[in-house]
Amino acid sequence: MNESDGRFHDANGIVDVLLNQQSENVGYAMRWDHNLMLRRPITISVGGSLRKVLKGLSGAALKDTDFPVELFEYHLIPSGFTPSPINEIKKTTVIEDDIELIPYILISIAGIIEDRIYIEADGMTHKLDDSVRLLKPYLESDEYAVGDSELNTVLKGDTVLSRNFEIVVMERHRVKVEFDEKIRVSDISETVIASEISDLTGIEQSRIIVEVEGDSEGFVVRVIITLPDEEKGMTVVDRLNNIQNDDHCQSGVFCRNHKASLLTADETLSKSDHVIESRFVTWCFVLFMTRMLL
Repeated sequence: MNESDGRFHDANGIVDVLLNQQSENVGYAMRWDHNLMLRRPITISVGGSLRKVLKGLSGAALKDTDFPVELFEYHLIPSGFTPSPINEIKKTTVIEDDIELIPYILISIAGIIEDRIYIEADGMTHKLDDSVRLLKPYLESDEYAVGDSELNTVLKGDTVLSRNFEIVVMERHRVKVEFDEKIRVSDISETVIASEISDLTGIEQSRIIVEVEGDSEGFVVRVIITLPDEEKGMTVVDRLNNIQNDDHCQSGVFCRNHKASLLTADETLSKSDHVIESRFVTWCFVLFMTRMLL
């Protein structure tokens, strides 16, 4: 008998497979594992919309069973237990008995509020403002920003929660960056911009939210960078405006000619909104003059 690929072999084949075939023939309840140890068969089932029923052996870590690898993306909680870190079943958790696992996605919130919220992966569409009620006042406020701290993007109330999220909630202290040349929105990545800002200033990347505003032709109007406080905003403005736009520049899109400044409270409208507002005012003025002449 020899060992290869973590299993024992003899002239007739894989030893544990052969032994288990004999066990089935005589109705023996125990099973042999790869290490030729006798184990008790168990059932590992997955509840919710991802329902599956799997067979395993007692005393094995979950990762060493036939548990689907893609389900490890979820937070697994035994049926009947309250979702919490202490009750989570990990890859390395040893399973001794039959168990039903319920998959959840985890919403981790940091910043001016902190919380952990588990949402069952039940096949339903869960939106941020409906499923995470404590965020609703921040999502509806102009004074705060709610962002995805992994992708460095702004989150809206209708964001669908289809995966685990790390969310940051911050007061709105914003920097606007306008470019002197045309740049396509599709050529800009919020995550890359946040990384470049972090490299320039030392600000933690997960605390930087980036919005890229474009026009109807797909060109960048301006980039809005939200930061935790005004002092960090001033630091970003200073660093961006002092970038040397030469052949040695290593600051990505900020190597293009640009101007950075703090976004004031009365500059909440995007440029496209200002255009709409301007057209409305012009229309009102024309209507007023027409009536005066009649």
